[in-house]
This record gives sequence, C-alpha cells and structure tokens, in this order.
Amino acid sequence: MTIYSENILTLQHLIIYLILHINPIFSNEMFTLSTIKFYEGCKYLKNLKPGIEYKIRHHIAKDFFAPNICLSAVVGKNGAGKSSLLDMIFRIVNNLSYCFFNHIEREASAPLKYIKGIYADLYYQVDDNTGVIRINDLSLDFQFNQICYSFEKGELKPPNNRPIPTFTMQKEFAKNFFYTIATNYSLQSFIANDYVGEETIPITSNRTKSWINSLFHKNDGYLCPIVLNPYRDNGLIDMENEGHLTTSRLAALLIEEDPEYSLLDDYTFYKLESNWQPRRLQERFTSILDGKTKLYPSEEEVNEYNQEIYDESKKLHYEEGKDLRDFKDIAQQKNSFAYIILETLGCPVNPNMSDIQLYIRMYVVYKVLNIAEKYPSYHIYNKYAGNINYLWTTLTINSQEEYARKMICELTQKAKNDPSHIGLKLRQALNFIKNSIHIDEALWQNGMDYRQYAQLLGITPKGMDIEQRINWLPPGIFKYKLYLKNKKTGAIIPLEHLSSGERQFIYLTSTLLYHALNLKSVPSDGSRVCYNKLNFVLDEVELCFHPEYQRLFIKKLVDQITRIGLNKKFDINILITTHSPFILSDIPTQNILCMENGEIKNILKETFGANIYDILNNQFFMNKFVGDIAYDKIQEWIDIINNMNLESISSPIIVQELQDNINLIGDKFIRAKLRQLLKQKQDSLFSEIPLTTQIHILEKQLNTLKEKLGQK
Repeated sequence: MTIYSENILTLQHLIIYLILHINPIFSNEMFTLSTIKFYEGCKYLKNLKPGIEYKIRHHIAKDFFAPNICLSAVVGKNGAGKSSLLDMIFRIVNNLSYCFFNHIEREASAPLKYIKGIYADLYYQVDDNTGVIRINDLSLDFQFNQICYSFEKGELKPPNNRPIPTFTMQKEFAKNFFYTIATNYSLQSFIANDYVGEETIPITSNRTKSWINSLFHKNDGYLCPIVLNPYRDNGLIDMENEGHLTTSRLAALLIEEDPEYSLLDDYTFYKLESNWQPRRLQERFTSILDGKTKLYPSEEEVNEYNQEIYDESKKLHYEEGKDLRDFKDIAQQKNSFAYIILETLGCPVNPNMSDIQLYIRMYVVYKVLNIAEKYPSYHIYNKYAGNINYLWTTLTINSQEEYARKMICELTQKAKNDPSHIGLKLRQALNFIKNSIHIDEALWQNGMDYRQYAQLLGITPKGMDIEQRINWLPPGIFKYKLYLKNKKTGAIIPLEHLSSGERQFIYLTSTLLYHALNLKSVPSDGSRVCYNKLNFVLDEVELCFHPEYQRLFIKKLVDQITRIGLNKKFDINILITTHSPFILSDIPTQNILCMENGEIKNILKETFGANIYDILNNQFFMNKFVGDIAYDKIQEWIDIINNMNLESISSPIIVQELQDNINLIGDKFIRAKLRQLLKQKQDSLFSEIPLTTQIHILEKQLNTLKEKLGQK
C-alpha cells in the first residue's frame, strides 16, 4: 500500500537527507574573511584610512566556485593599498599567534613577537557566525560566538579569574579560527628590514630580527596559524632551493596526474628520476661541543682549510666514506642512540651491509633526532634526544640511562606512527628499507626512473591516491629530477627548462597544495592543534603569467584543490590581489574590493564573464588603452589632421605620410576613426575650392602614389 502525502519524505529523500546530515561529504559551513577596520592611532597603515570598513567578503552562493570554496579579490592600481591591507592582516594574525603560542618552544622557528601600535578589527564569517580579532595596542580580544579570550601584553586574562588549561584553549582556538597560507613572489615584498623599525614585544637588541621572520615556512608542526611563502633570507629568495622544493612537492601530483585536471595543459608527466646524494646528510653534522665545527667536511672544504694552515701537523685529512665507517661502528654499540633507534624500528645495522643500506639507516636515525629537536609536539623528548649530533654518541652510564633509553624508544615509536607530515620522511625511508633490502646497490648509481623504483619495491607505479603515493616516493637521501613531455612536439624536457611563467605557475600552485596537504595530515585525535578552516592569500598572483595563464589560473587552482579533496577536509577562503582583467573575469563584482589611494571606489562594473576589453574599458583600471608612446603619436596625428589647411591637404607627401602612419595602428576601430577624420578634413577643405583645383590636387596625389608603387 502506497501513501501519498506532501508531508512525508519518500525513502529516496530520507536517504539523501541522512547522507548529507549524518555523514556529510562536504562541510555545511561557509568560511570567508569579512571586514578589516582601522582606528585613529593605528601605525603602519601607509595610505590606508582609519574609519573605513574594508570589506573582503565572499557575497554570493557559498558553493559558487566549488563546494566549500569562497573566493574574493582586492584590485587597484599600484599604490592603491592592496599589499598594505594584506600586511595589516598578517600583523593582526601575527599578534594573535603570539598571544596563543608565545610560551611554546619552537626550536626550528624564529621567535614570535607582538607588534605594538595596532588599533584594528579583523572580522571573519562562518555561515551566520562572526569571529573577530580586536587589537587596541597592547590589548587583544579574540571572539567567536560564545568563545572569548582577552590578552594584555600577550598574557591571557582568564574570565572571572578562572584559569584555562593552555592546550584546551589552543584546541578551541584552532577549531574556531583559520590557518593562512600566503604567497607573494615579488622581490620587493616581505623584506625583513622593511619591518625592523616596528616596535615589538619582546624588545630585541638585534634589530635585524624582524617579526616577519617567524611567519616564513617553518617547522612548528603548523601550530601558529600563518605561513608566508616563499621563504626569504632578509628579502632574498633562494631559487635553487625553491626549485628543489617544488620538484619534491610536485612528484606525487604528477605521478598520479589526472588528464582532466592537468597542471600544465601543454605537458604531461614523463618520468621522475632519483639520484643518490650521499653528501646531502653528512654536511649537517657538527661537533656537540661547539655546534659549529663540521664533523665530516667535504674534500673541497678540507683543501680550502688547509691552504691557510702552514703547520702540517694541524692540517685536516679527508677520508672518503669515513662517515659511513664511523656510523657502522657506533650503530653496533648497544648504548648508542643509533643502535637504540634502529633496534626499536626493527632495522639494525649488520657488518656486511652495503653503503646505501648504511646510509638510509643513518638518515632514519637523523630524522628521529631531528623530529625531537624541531617540533613542539615532541618537546618532551627534546631533553633526551633533541640534537641530530647525538647520532654519533652513546648514552652516559648513570642512574638516568634506563629512563633516557625508554624515552628514546618512545620517541622512535611515536615518530614511526605519526600519520602527519612530521613522520612522512621517516615513513618513506622505512618503506625503502623494508622493500629494498635485496636490491643491488649498482642500480642506484646513475639514477633510477620511478617506474623502476616502484617495480623494485613491489608497488604499483600509478593508481594510488596522492597522499598514499607521497609515502612511497624515494626518501630524502635521493635528489629528484622531473621530466615532462610536450603534448604537441613529443619533446622530453626537465622541469627546470620550462619557461619562467610556467615555472612560476607550478611553484605557486605546488606551494599552496603542499602546505594544505601537510595541514590535512595533522591528526584530529586531540593530540595536536588542528585547524579546519583554510585561508589562501595570494598577493600579486599574476606575476610572470602569460595572459592565457592568468585566464586559466582560478579554474586550475580550484580544480587542484577539489581533485585532492582539500575542500572535503577544510572550509576554504581564497583572497587574491590582482591587476589582471583575465583573473577578474572569473570573479563576480560583489566579491571584489576596489581601492584607490587607500579608499574604496565602487566604480567597477560587472566583471564575471565580461569581455576583457570591457573590464579594461573602465577608468578604474586604465585611462588609456594603448602604450604611452602610441597614445602620444595618435594624439599628435589627430592634432595634425585638425590643424591641416588647404596647402598641407594638397601636399601628396604630407597626406601620404599621414596615411602610412595611420596604417601602423593595430586597433581596427581607432585606425578607421582616424581615416574617417582625415577624409572629413579633406572634404571640408575641398568644398571651399573650385572643382578644377580639386581635380588638380587629386591628380598630383595620384601621381605620387604611382611613383611610390613603381619604386616598390
């Protein structure tokens, strides 16, 4: 019996309801930055204005671009205040980071600093819920719904004098705040010295240590909610290192490439080549006594040192492979760090081991010690194993030895089982050890294709999800080289031979996805601070991009985000600053903040799906539509035509030169208008003279043209 009623859900509707509400594929929340407002007395504003509400909110349907992805833009001419606005957002988030995390040891990161002199509010929206950071110089309030934390000089003021457990507060904060991944590849941006004069807490005697240094790519386990990219050493970007990082970040994405969502339309993945790099690790080890003297300098370093030493007895002697021999000895001593770690992992050293098997074990010990040295979530092990140079030492025989041994074993097991990016390189190395024990070392000498690598390790060379594939990439003792194949010509080229625009495109995209995947890997089991909202800030995003790349950029980025499922894990907001009409044609006007001299200018017409010329044909972008030399020349020719008299209009040479110049104009409309203007001027002047005179003038012009044609 079937019952028909508008008030009763059909079985199909009920199933859909349950799927969406009990086990949702996507989050139901829309996260977007909303407004930033400054108050009188706020420093560092440049041309930004107090009292203005700078609205940077996504205003349209939350799934317009893709499920759980909001996107908005800030536009304006150079000097309009776009980058200044982003800098103020970074300062506000920096101060918030200091308040929540300044007491946590972050050994591998520059210390956090609180910036004085800021009077501002930063609002964000999660559906109908509003979050806000309010800064009044040394006072800071963070509020989201019923949650409210107040700080004075970076110290928490507990409500009603009720103490709040630090980690509980941090987890609650992360659950309700967002993580920002910001990029700007302009050489003039994020230079530490530009921020040195800003007063901070704590005050440091070394003024070169700017607060911005703590926001660059850092090893704090994604604790503080912001990272700036690429890393700069006082404004300098190490492009060789950026290239290396990009190769490793891209490897899994390209191996598991989906033709429907290719990064570069003209290329496809060809191969990943791995080369064993023995000296990449030895150069990191220094003396425990001074932390500076290299234990295993290269042959070049030894020779350079000896050139300055005249006493033969004090000269250094280089021994090839001494590090491996020393490691083999120390790793077989039962009270050494190396022995304890490798025994715990089930991969001890034996006397007959090949060099590559020794080296990968050295790398494993190094990674375990490195984790204890760097990451805040492993700080309890820092006292016992927080120095990579312990690799070459043994435990001291005393009453504390057994406890230290226990802590080293516990550290090793925790690192091995860490599912996040912290344990990734260790997992890669252990996968290699487990599956490569019987592989001939000669195979590694001249580089190995990833297909060979996968075959030798007994895994499929394609067909995993990206996060699983990352675990099976060659470990850190190898250096990667990526090759692409041109779809049109079939040419095979290494990644570094792409054009600067193509490389910029993949550098930017791979950086964003790398950090996002690392954030995704942070376990949500309560053991770490885990963010569930992600904020991409892309400043001057079109640098080096051909207009076609500008046109494709937003779709390419959204496609890659959805391809690897980031929008299933995070509510995502993307904020872009741009000068590009090609990028703006993908963004509705409601989502664009227009700025001029630090003020808001609501004069931008419809942008979404608009013709590029129509977007440019707005004085907000351009008062002129050609280059200045062309503009001046066209204006000069217009003036010549307007000022022509009967004598000049009768001169075949003058008229012909003017016509030749008009023919140089590339824009058909402008070219036609100038021809029309010249014709109107001729007709106007000719109408005042007898017909016979007109015929005579035209005959002279005709003869001149014939002579010119004859010369050609």
